[in-house]
Amino acid sequence: MASDRLAGTLMCAGAMIVLIGTAPIGLLLLFPLTLVSFSLVLLFGVYVARRRPEGEILALATLWFATIGGLPFLWIFGFSYAYGWPATPVGYLGLLGTTIAIFGAALKVTTWQRGPTRQSPARSFGRAAWLLGAGSFSFLLAGAMYYPGFSSRGYAQLLWSALLVVVGLWLHLFAWIILFAATTNDFNEGMRTRRLKEGRFAWTVSVLSFVAAVFLVPLFSWAARPSLYLLVSLVPAFPYHPAVFAPVVLCHAFIFNGYSRFLPEGLPRQIVRIGALALTVAATVGLVGLLASYEHLPMTSEAYWWTVLPFPAGSSAIGYWLVFFGWRRGAHLEQTDSDERPSRNAELPESPITADLIPLDGDLRRMHRLGF
Repeated sequence: MASDRLAGTLMCAGAMIVLIGTAPIGLLLLFPLTLVSFSLVLLFGVYVARRRPEGEILALATLWFATIGGLPFLWIFGFSYAYGWPATPVGYLGLLGTTIAIFGAALKVTTWQRGPTRQSPARSFGRAAWLLGAGSFSFLLAGAMYYPGFSSRGYAQLLWSALLVVVGLWLHLFAWIILFAATTNDFNEGMRTRRLKEGRFAWTVSVLSFVAAVFLVPLFSWAARPSLYLLVSLVPAFPYHPAVFAPVVLCHAFIFNGYSRFLPEGLPRQIVRIGALALTVAATVGLVGLLASYEHLPMTSEAYWWTVLPFPAGSSAIGYWLVFFGWRRGAHLEQTDSDERPSRNAELPESPITADLIPLDGDLRRMHRLGF
């Protein structure tokens, strides 16, 4: 398929941007994991572009290695004073290559997820909601280590929090792929309505807003030294920043609420809409807390932890899991209805009337030929 060649080309291009663009200042020597990761991504991209049968597995591996190898570029913004002025452009160059490689791998995985078969929307949206909830819960566990008065600020704490954040990013990334496959799948004929098109548009906006925030927020953080600038030097805290997660969560709430019309009326649809409302509340609290924090909330206060970061981002797990339970309940009801509904090809029960009519079919033809 042409998409395989495009996906492999993007993976190779992203890896080459990272390997060549950051080599002049010796950045890859400082982060050996980045060198190894994107070397593998470059190799995987060649295999995917050549349409090898193992391309799907290699695309999944690319998502992992690109995430791991790209994280050090976020630390550059926290330690830019140590690297000097080349750190900022090299950091952006590394993030650009990482973004392109992930986009190429996601394109391949999305094609694989969609495939020639069409599955129930409840399965796709339920799986995406569960992964998003698990990823947000992983963020919440990592953020709980930094609760004021509870943090030990040791190396072990940094290691565990970074690991949980990476796991959360991986879960969110794969959930986005499934959500894209769901919002671009016309599950039944005649489903191409305006609401479905709005869902696809909302997914695109969520991705673009995330990428824009990752690239633009550090610029403002350097000038104002708010939360992201300080915390990014300790852990990869960018998923917690309200400017990063709030637009994405609002788009997801819009998608889940809009597609809830696939569910049967009653409890499943109500649970999904309550979950979408919980997502909206979490995003709104984060944005309002961010605006209030510049003047009134110190970063070391408990109020900052609850209203700005990391809790608002982690609390979105509640909304995502409510959405998951709603879709799972809807899938259960659909399965029950399909089991109880008689098959179109099922044989009619034999009755005295049908039993008499069936053998008379030949007699009726003979009577027709005789003129009766």
